[in-house]
Parts: sequence; C-alpha cells; structure tokens
Amino acid sequence: MDKELDINLIKRFIDVEVPTNSDRVLSYYKQLKNILTVLSNKQIGGTTENHQQIVETIESKMKHIETKFGQQIDLHQNQGQQQQQQQALYNYGGDDHHNNNQQEPVVVVDVNKQQQQQQQQQQSTTIVQQTPVIFNTLQTGAADPLAAAKRRHHSSSSSSHHNRLGPPEIPPEEIVFDPKVDHLGGGAYGKVYRATCRGKRVAVKVPKKQVLSDSEKKAFLVEVEIMKQIFHPNVVLFLGACTKPGKIMIVSELMQSDLEKLIHSPDSEPPSLYQRMKMASDAAMGMNWLHGICNILHRDLKLANLMIGKDNTVKITDFGFSQVIKTGTNLVDQRGPKGTALYMAPEVMMKQEFNEKADVYSFGLILHELATCEELFPEYSEIEPFSDAICNKRIRPPIPSNIPRSLSVLMQRCWDHDPSVRPPFSEVVEKMNEVLIDIGIGDATAADFWKSNFSSTPEEVKWSEFAFKLSQTTNIDITQIKPLARLFLSNDDEDNGLVKIERFDLMNKWFGPFYSRQTGGLIVNEMNELTRRKWFHGDISRDVSERRLRGRPENTFLIRLSLNDPLKTPLTISKIKASKPTHKRVSREEVPQSSDFPMGLKFLVPVDGNDLVFNSITSMVDHLKNIGNLGPEGPQSEIKVPYIND
Repeated sequence: MDKELDINLIKRFIDVEVPTNSDRVLSYYKQLKNILTVLSNKQIGGTTENHQQIVETIESKMKHIETKFGQQIDLHQNQGQQQQQQQALYNYGGDDHHNNNQQEPVVVVDVNKQQQQQQQQQQSTTIVQQTPVIFNTLQTGAADPLAAAKRRHHSSSSSSHHNRLGPPEIPPEEIVFDPKVDHLGGGAYGKVYRATCRGKRVAVKVPKKQVLSDSEKKAFLVEVEIMKQIFHPNVVLFLGACTKPGKIMIVSELMQSDLEKLIHSPDSEPPSLYQRMKMASDAAMGMNWLHGICNILHRDLKLANLMIGKDNTVKITDFGFSQVIKTGTNLVDQRGPKGTALYMAPEVMMKQEFNEKADVYSFGLILHELATCEELFPEYSEIEPFSDAICNKRIRPPIPSNIPRSLSVLMQRCWDHDPSVRPPFSEVVEKMNEVLIDIGIGDATAADFWKSNFSSTPEEVKWSEFAFKLSQTTNIDITQIKPLARLFLSNDDEDNGLVKIERFDLMNKWFGPFYSRQTGGLIVNEMNELTRRKWFHGDISRDVSERRLRGRPENTFLIRLSLNDPLKTPLTISKIKASKPTHKRVSREEVPQSSDFPMGLKFLVPVDGNDLVFNSITSMVDHLKNIGNLGPEGPQSEIKVPYIND
C-alpha cells in the first residue's frame, strides 16, 4: 500500500462545498486535517507545485472553517482531551499494557521488512490485540458458524493523525424512537431503528447486548472511533453515539434502504443495468477513500452494507469488522476468519496473510450480484464445501455472455485468487468509469470517443469541454458546433450546460457518427442545417406534434426525432392528411462513404408503396416538398382549439 496518493481522489474531496451543518463541518474539518498529516508523509502524484497548491487549498478551507466554527472546534478538542484522560479505551496508539489479555490477537506482518530481511530468513511482525465483535454476523445465504470479530488498531504511523475531534457523545434521552413502529431491520448483532435526535431524522443502531465487559466496550468504542474518522459522500455519515450501559447506540444519517433489499426484492423490478453499475461505482469511490486516505479495511463489504440515499447515492456502512492497517503491512486472523462467508476472500478464509485486497475480492462478487441480480452461490448451504470450492477449486460465479467485456474483465480481476492481481480501488474507480460508458453508450465507436475524451466523467461533461473536443476530433471550427447546444442540452445554457451520456447515446442513434474523423464534419453540418429549418422540431412527443398540427392546412408537416426505435427509425414525419395528424417513420442505414452517400448514411421513406432513398434529411424534405407530398412547414406553436363541454 506504500504508493503515491491519488491526486484526483484528494482533489474531489477538497472541492466539496463546505457543509453548513455543525456536525458535518466538524467531520469535514477533521478529515482535511488528516489529509494534511498524510501529505506530510507521502507525496501525491504530480509536480511539487501541484502538491503545494493542494496543501494551500486545504489550509485555506481549514482557516475558513475555523473562522466560522471556531467555538465548536475548540469545544470538541477539549472534550477529546478530557476523554483521553478519563478513558484509555479511546487511545488507538496506546501502550500494550492497556490491552486485555483475553482479547483475540491479529498478527500484523510488515511486508517491507520481510523483503528487506529475506536473506537473513527473518520476519518482522507486530502483535496487535483484537476484541470480539458484539453486533455483526453472517446475514446472507446459508448459516455461517464463523464468529464475528472486531479489531483493535495498533499502528502509530496510520493513526497518530486521528485526533479526538468528531461527533459527540449523545445522551440517551435525546434519541427518540418507538421500537414497534420505527424498526428498519437488523440481525444477530441487534436492530436498526428510524429515530429523531435533536430535531433531525436519523438511524439508530442498537446492539442486542447492552451490558458489556471491558473488552466488549473497547470493541464498541473502536467502531465508533473508526466511524468518526470518515467524511465522504459515499460513506454513511456518523453523527454520534451513546455509550451508557443499557442504552448503547450508534447514531448515523438516515438512509432509504440497502442494495440487498433493492436488488433481491420480489415485489419490484431492479433498476436498469446502468443505474446498478452507477451504484457500484459509488461504492468503489467510498472504498477508494477508506483505503487511500483513511487506511481502513472494511472487511464486511456486501450488498446489505451498501445503503441507498434519497437521490439513489450509495453509501458504505457497518464498520463492525473494520480496522486501520499500517501502510506496507498484511494481517492474519489468529482465531478464525471474520466477515461474511459468501463475500470472504480465500486468503482470509484460509487464515493466511491478507490486506486491503480482501475488500477488492468482496467488491468483485458485489459486481456480479448487481450485474445479474442473482443470489451468490445458491448451490452451497454448508461452510466446509463452500470453503473448499472457493479456496481449493477456485470456483467463482458464472458470468453471462451478455455482460459487457469491460465489466466481465473487472469482475474476474477483482475476485482473482491471487491478491496481487486484484486492482486497488483507485484503479477500480477508473475501470468502473469505463464500464458505465460501455453500458451507457450502445455503439462501441461512440463509446471509444467518450472514453478517449471524458473517461474521468462517465456520466456527464460540460458543454464547453464537449464542444471543444468535438471540434478537435472532426476539424470543424468551434463556431460551427456551438449552435448544436439546443440539440445536446436540455436548455441553451452553454456556460453551465452539461452533456449527459444518455443524451450523447441518443444523438449518436439519431444522427449517426457525428464524432467521426471521416464523416463527422458533414454530419455536423447537416445537424446545423436542421436547427435552422422551421420544420425541424427536435425530440418532441407524438402528442405534442399532434397539438402543433391540429387545425393546420392539408399537408402541413414537421420532422421530429423518434424515441421509439432511434437506431433503426430515428425520424418521424408528422403531417396533416384528411384533416387529421398522421405519422410516417424514416429509416436510416449506414453504408460505405461514397460520392452518392458522402455522410455514409442512407435514408429511406415509404411513399405510395415504394421506398425512396436519400443521402440526407434536408434533401429528403426538399424532394418530398417538390413532389407535393409535403406542404406548409408547421410552426413550433399550437392553435387553440375550443372544446365543448357537455
């Protein structure tokens, strides 16, 4: 894990608008402080000037927050110092004499030292203590006897920058809910409720076991401490906790549901493949943050721990098994693997050394589950044959042939038996962008254009940037492309408008390869000409076209873009015939570029039982007008037709 930090990951975080909520801004301030500490020990990718610019940006944001929220920051820092004095349980980097002798150990293997001392046949290992988990067990598929466990971090290099600043201790009387009405879900660990805390709707996690031993309380506080470190749009926001015996609770932001319920619900259809992969991309970005900035291993990544917000944003939750790992080290579970068996990496299952790549393995299975909407490994109900299949026979779920190749390859890399083959989440995020483009754009050539120009923004791109790249590719002057904004954008705001990948895909289906170096210039000219014609009404619906034609003279017509089958019949001619609106589809085929078909496109329209062939839309309309098939050009307005009410 000792690598250059991901500059794009850091930039995305520091570009986030400063929250206005006091709890959120304190968490955000703490994370900025953490990044500064990390930057002092690591070099991000890029130039020294780039590194300094990021540091200055972070310092400027922190100063702004200190100016507006100084009292809250001082209060939390003082509370943290008092908590450190009162309870050694909160001290991540504390001395070993604070460890309970009954805690379960984990071996941390220093990979760098192993390599340096191979010739002397020595290994450098450090023992860190691990406490039993009290509220997390297997919930997916068959019963799993694997005991759940919590980790205690003992790495000064990765935790020394984690101060006490963070969400507060919440008195139990401020967390209000009705267990009979507000129950959201749960399992062996306990239950989750919808609640109100200080006027805000929240989620409350209530462990079943409320009277804790010292080691169990320490395990609970470890989870709280890990959650306090994280502020990211794709990680569920931790708001606070109650540690009072008998009233133990964790309070976090309230989410709508989780991906397991969404994907496997028998009562509703799952979202589209593109939407499901967008959710997977959200999860990958959250994990990239946990691994890249916080050095946190989740260790129980699965659909049930991926929550869905109001805007369908996916956020990672449940850090009951999580632990902070020192850079350049591996871990070994000493008394049995921890996590959910169905998603567990083979090296964890076999009690071998593991690292952050165990989470990547879990993500590979999540990708398959989201892509197919099928349960994982339904043929297994016992842990021993399942473990043998995964670890020895190296069985993985079958990949359907209709899955895009980029997604299939990523799945297989993520769940590879060899952890070193699995990509880091920084690369997974990039590959998920490619997957989204491949799914969002049906044509491979069109997808390649988007990938080569906008791979870091798979969903949308600024119109100004899109127009510039299209101008570069087709060698058309930018002034000839700007008028196309009305076709690509939902409004004509060229400064702030965004070209969405779905719209780009439709434009390719409607007009053909306008981005092509060979024919793109001619197609763009044709598109420009269409925007100047009165009879071209864009992508209006059938109903709108009929309202615009109703009451017009015979053969009044308009041309509109079709949504029904835009690839084969991209256009529809709507006109008045016998005083009523009628509709006729125009087909299009791709043909070799020639003098007869300079755009490489052939348009066919049925007239009097025969298909007339044209090499452009404008030439088609001009010919049909000349032969009297089309008459007056329909305006983009309606005639108010009075209705008589009985």
